[in-house]
Amino acid sequence: MDENHASNPDPAPPPDDFVVHDDLSHHESISAEAQKHELDNNQIKKIAHIRRTAVRSRGYLLVGGVFCAALGVQTVWNSVGRFRSNENTIAAAYLMAAAILFALAWKAFVRAQHLKREANASALSDPKTPPDFSQLNDGSQSWKNLEDM
Repeated sequence: MDENHASNPDPAPPPDDFVVHDDLSHHESISAEAQKHELDNNQIKKIAHIRRTAVRSRGYLLVGGVFCAALGVQTVWNSVGRFRSNENTIAAAYLMAAAILFALAWKAFVRAQHLKREANASALSDPKTPPDFSQLNDGSQSWKNLEDM
């Protein structure tokens, strides 16, 4: 066979090449309802991701806050020992470090509390009209439906 023969089809691009298919009929066939549904799915995924991020960040802040508070208590304990051995300058430095660590712990706890409120907040606004439950039954209809079978 001749390699340059016109009957040979063009070789398909390798699978790792980037190929763009401009197929307008496909985009036109998607209904508005399907596009809205896809947007809703994307919105739900986005909200879930934001909540997971808030919960994860809150966990990191709580661990960091506890670590700073424990380290602050340890530096206060070390400063008391330094004051007893008449090393007042080092003891004062320990107390300043403890104050900074306690401030960092406080800030971490406040931020963690803010992230908890953010994660627990509802993504939906309250409805403008209260829901109508008058058409709902108490469940006894299900039992009657089973008896009719």
